Amino acid sequence: MRPGDLVFYDSKPKRPGPEHVALAVDGERVVAAPSTGEVVRVAPLERPDLLGVVRPVTPAEGTAR
Repeated sequence: MRPGDLVFYDSKPKRPGPEHVALAVDGERVVAAPSTGEVVRVAPLERPDLLGVVRPVTPAEGTAR
């Protein structure tokens, strides 16, 4: 995991898809807003509802050659 990776959490497993996304700071922390109107903060990456991590790609990286 690298800084800037998107971290997805599924706090409501009966609903399709993740309910929360955060931004990785490093392999142990994320920057996240707990809910609308709350203060953005650095929080631990690991939570029981961790769904997965993806690395966004730039258009140049995503282009087949």
